[in-house]
Amino acid sequence: MNTMFDKCAVAGDITQAIDRRGCWSVAICIIGGTESTAVKLQSCETAGGSFTDYKELIPASEAATDQYKGFVVDLYGAGKFIKVTGAVMATAVLGDCDHDVKNIAIKAG
Repeated sequence: MNTMFDKCAVAGDITQAIDRRGCWSVAICIIGGTESTAVKLQSCETAGGSFTDYKELIPASEAATDQYKGFVVDLYGAGKFIKVTGAVMATAVLGDCDHDVKNIAIKAG
């Protein structure tokens, strides 16, 4: 297993699908949301496909409009594309990258 964030790159806002291939960890900062709506990291094999839940970050019972929380998630087993649902914004830093981190597209938040 790699050391956490051996090579890393800022991915920007991941409330829209991003290609995470070659990256094995992600640090996510959740900003805002909706009360009683769970915040989840989802994954899929294609950017436009049907995303499924990979990891629940904030359960519905703890969700709030003013939430500001951080998480580090291991991506082993996740699909090629990831996104966060249930948050107003979710900024991310991809880590343990196999490829040139300068080629990761940043999505503005």
